[in-house]
Amino acid sequence: MVAVAAANNQAQTCNTPNGLATAPKALYVDVPQEQEAPDAPAHQPRLLCAAANSSQEWSCSNWAGTVSWAPSSVVVPASEAELAAFLQASAAAAAASGVPRPPMKVVGFAHSWAGLYTPANASDGTPGITLALHKLSGITKVTDTHVEVLAGTSFAQLFQDLAALNLTLAWPPGGIQGLTVGGAVSVGFHGSQMSVGGVSSVVQSLRLLDTSGNTHDLDDSSNPDAMRAARMALGMCGIITRVQLPVSSEFHLRRRRWRVDDSDAFLDYQLPQLKQQYDRFHWYLHPETATSWPMYWEPATAAESAAEGRSCRTAAEQWEDAQEKEFGVDGLPLIMRWDNCSDISSRSLTHAIDMEQQPLWNGEYYVALDDAGEAAATRAILEGFQAVAESRGLSKPSTHLWLHVRYVGGDTSSLLNPCYGSATCAAFELGLVAPAMDAELPPWDEWAAYFGAMEKVLRGYNGRPHHAKYYTAEVPSQPGFGLPVEQFRRECARFDPQRLLRNERFDAVFLAGTGAQQA
Repeated sequence: MVAVAAANNQAQTCNTPNGLATAPKALYVDVPQEQEAPDAPAHQPRLLCAAANSSQEWSCSNWAGTVSWAPSSVVVPASEAELAAFLQASAAAAAASGVPRPPMKVVGFAHSWAGLYTPANASDGTPGITLALHKLSGITKVTDTHVEVLAGTSFAQLFQDLAALNLTLAWPPGGIQGLTVGGAVSVGFHGSQMSVGGVSSVVQSLRLLDTSGNTHDLDDSSNPDAMRAARMALGMCGIITRVQLPVSSEFHLRRRRWRVDDSDAFLDYQLPQLKQQYDRFHWYLHPETATSWPMYWEPATAAESAAEGRSCRTAAEQWEDAQEKEFGVDGLPLIMRWDNCSDISSRSLTHAIDMEQQPLWNGEYYVALDDAGEAAATRAILEGFQAVAESRGLSKPSTHLWLHVRYVGGDTSSLLNPCYGSATCAAFELGLVAPAMDAELPPWDEWAAYFGAMEKVLRGYNGRPHHAKYYTAEVPSQPGFGLPVEQFRRECARFDPQRLLRNERFDAVFLAGTGAQQA
């Protein structure tokens, strides 16, 4: 049954095979429970949307509280058939009445800082509809090499289900495992591996529904152009309901992280060597102390993991990192808590299920640089941070500011891939972290100033923003940041001809000055 809630929280009729369902008054993100250290703040199921008792209007928010929206209704289908029935009924009602259909957007884990899941308003100003696919969860098909999974499945749940079959994902996704598979594919979720472009790049087939409720099964051999648009479509190219991902037998990984106090030596000598030596590698830099924290993964055997005797833990479990008082009230923030360990790949790759216990401002840019260019860009960014600090009457940048650099392989399999056309990109990610677990975020103007300093440098190197992270609304000098957005719009028009799934921020920044602007 499709659960539909209107702004007044009264149930609306949907022409579904099973009739009408009473709408929920609250929508929680459902993921496996995260283990925690005894002294960590309790981690509760995250409330995504709720209907206030006083106004009976819906209010939704992302995980960090940095993006909020008030949809006219929240639709929670329990199956692909129910989602199709809702879309078909909506299209039929609009055709019969002559009233345009309201915009709509799918929300997954709402981990994005860019509000990609926020529906546009209708022409009369009425808020759009939120579609939540969390009940579309689970494995539908599995072989020794591939798994087909419903879009609302979290990576945490998928890892658990695959482990029961002695299988795992064959490539490293990012460290936050509460994300839904459909959302991750749509926004280009990535970890750090120079030979892989991220989850969107490894998807070989998927199913989506167009906005009229028709089903389309796409794959690289039969629908290569549509796949290039749908892989990383930011929810604007139909509604993904299932995807196929590569799997392998479970394997072990050893991970290592350490501190380097001489950042100049790290940037000029150690960093190039580490990038040559390890495919799975990333690093952090703390601007206030000028310390660097490199980290890598490398293959290990089950016997080696057992001999080491250090299982991998999530950030919230690593209580001893709270003793690093140099870095704040709670010591190292959750984003830095990667312990040295050796374990099965799913645990070694997991940083956290969620980061809600310590929210942060976050933005990221992809840029193709050689070793010298990466060192020069990093130094220019640090100079910008120092200038921001001095403009705020400080001698050094904030203790709570962290620069994080990961690496992704570039490809042309996704038209909106920020690393499109390059062999490899460095992904410069900036975080301004809450000063303590369960504390409020730092002020917006402080975050905007620091991020603006980094963004200015990386745009100068022709960098492109991560679509799901924060970036300014300033229109780039090169339309669409040089991405093939016109081709993207042409391909997606067959799945959403009325642009009900549009994202207004994307339109304002990426479509400005292109032939796709009014498409």
